[in-house]
Formats: sequence, structure tokens, C-alpha cells
Amino acid sequence: MKDQKFKKIEIRNYRGIEKLIIDDLADINIIFGSNNSGKTSMLEAIFAHSAGLNLGAFFNVIFPKRQSGNFSGTYDFGENILSLFYNYFEMFKKNNTLRFEIFSTYNNKMENKTFFEFKYSTLLSPFFGEQFEEKNLKVDENVLNKSFFGKMTIDLVNENGNIKKSFNIVLPPQYENAEILKSAVYHDILNHREPLSEVKIYGVLKRFNKLFEFVDKMKEIFPSIKNIDNIPLPDGTSKIYVDIGNEKIPLSLFGDGFRRLYYLLGNMVMYQNSIHLIEEIDSMFHPESIPILAKTLNDYCMEYKNQLFITSHNQEFIEVFLSSLKDKEEILKNNIRVFTLKEYEGKLKILKLNGVEALRNIKEFHLELR
Repeated sequence: MKDQKFKKIEIRNYRGIEKLIIDDLADINIIFGSNNSGKTSMLEAIFAHSAGLNLGAFFNVIFPKRQSGNFSGTYDFGENILSLFYNYFEMFKKNNTLRFEIFSTYNNKMENKTFFEFKYSTLLSPFFGEQFEEKNLKVDENVLNKSFFGKMTIDLVNENGNIKKSFNIVLPPQYENAEILKSAVYHDILNHREPLSEVKIYGVLKRFNKLFEFVDKMKEIFPSIKNIDNIPLPDGTSKIYVDIGNEKIPLSLFGDGFRRLYYLLGNMVMYQNSIHLIEEIDSMFHPESIPILAKTLNDYCMEYKNQLFITSHNQEFIEVFLSSLKDKEEILKNNIRVFTLKEYEGKLKILKLNGVEALRNIKEFHLELR
């Protein structure tokens, strides 16, 4: 299954999405729409589906992603649980259970289904109008479909009669490293600032003799760089430095555009045969770098058998991105899809175009993709 790519995905009851089907997926799938149109929710749902039985991946990436810092209050955890489900109050009234589902079809027609259920608990009682008592929150257990996800225990520690504002999620050992449905990597707009990721990427590039090729790709956008190296420090750690000819500068001191490019391309080499979910691809890249970025992403999809799902709310970025590949019409037609999300009469609708159609709409007919 590792070399298979998604051809169709259906999402039901996830965040603001009641039901959404995207089919005829390609190597590069650009999800376009205004703010709060559901772009990020689509990426999260695809990641949750890919995580499959690996409950730890879901809770470490998706669940806390929209929460700034740690859960700091009694209501935070319950609110974050509820935010995962479309129209949660009506759903709960019908069957006393919250549930979202994601279905996928691979290019070999193999089908998979992932679903997430949350049963009633005292943790959710204040959100449904029932009596809220702190003593009920000391220990709380929530069953997430025992046959699929197992059990999650949430401990609220009580100290000297006061509830400590922290939560501890304990996963059953047999599920911590469970099998995933599909290798997937979630790239939000700040992942590139993690120092450990920089060293890990360098190590993989070096081990598989991809470093020189990688540096050449980086040079196409940033011609001043000569090399990238991992230099040991006196305290026993190491740091990635970039050689610009007359000096070596820590990667951490470069701008976000350079560091994000290093992170995105490095991860596409490190995680091959994978789904890469990239938030706001237009963020932090100068317009002049977009043509080379587009070609490199396409090359890395083909070479490393990756599939990309990219969000953007910038039509100018998409126009430059597609225009940079206009001399390769087969790539635009077969390898790229542009999906536009828009709410119409209270329902989330989607418009699908291949790269050729999207570029023609913009250039020849002066139409907005919206």
C-alpha cells in the first residue's frame, strides 16, 4: 500500500464539514478558498484518516494544534473535543454519541474507512446543560470505539481540594505504535522553526547521499549558498550551518522563507511514498521563488512518490505556480488539481479543475477561482 495514492476522499461530520467528497485526486492538490472556508479542516481530516489506529499521531498533531500552549482550563479540553464534530449539539441529541468519518479510495481502488467516536462523559456535561460538579472530574474515562481506537483515560488531578489545570492522556500500550493507514506528514506554517527537525533532515540527506542534490535545489532559489553542514558544539549538541562562501551562518538565523523551503523539501526526501499536508504554501515565499518552488515540488512528488495537499487563499500565488509549468501541459493536466471551497446556501461546495483548466480560467477569461 505504501506506493498507493489517494484518488478519492469523503469527509463526514468533521469540524465545519457536514459532508464533502473530493475525487480525481492528483499528485499535487491545491485547496483554494477564503479564510474559514474549511481548507485546514480538510487537511486535518486527511491526516486523521491516514493516522488510522495510531491514536498517538492524531492526538499529538491534530488535537492540540489549534490550542495555544497547554490546555489551561477546565473547559478547554471539552471545547476542543466538541470542535472536532460538525453540529455536535444536534448530533449528540440524536444518538448520545459524537462521530466523524473519513473514507478513501486509492488509485488501485482499495478502500479504507476511519471513524472517531466520543461517548458522553462528565467532562462534556457543562456543554449540554447538565449539572457541572468538580468532584465528577477527578477521574474521567471516555470510550473511543473499543473495537477500533481503544480507550482513552483523562486524569484531572485534584490537589488540596482545587482542580489542577492540566490533563493527562493515557493511551493503551498496544495502540501507541499501531499500524497507520498511510504515512502522512502535517506541515503547518511554523514547523520549520523546530531545531530538532533541522538536524534530523540533515542526517537523512547525508545518510542517503542526497545532500549535494538537495543543496543544488536550494541554490536555484538561494544562489548565494555553497553548502549545508552539521557542526558539533562544545556542549555535545550540534547545529545546522549554511555556508555562504565567506562565512557559515546558523540555519536558525535565516529568514522563514529559506528555513521553510529547507523543511518542506527535506521532509519530502525523508518521508517518501507519503502524504504531505501543507498549510498556506504561499506563506513566507517571495513571488520570484514560486516558479522554482512549483517545479521542485512536482519533481519531488514524482521522484519520491509523494502526494501533496496544499492550502492557499492567494489566487495570485496559484496563477504564478501554474504558469511556471505551462510549458508542461501534461503535468498541469494530469498531475495538478485545484479545488475551490465555498459556502453556498449554508452548504460547503467544491469546484474541481485540473491545472490547465484553472490557468485558462484565470488568464483567458479573467475569472476568479472563487
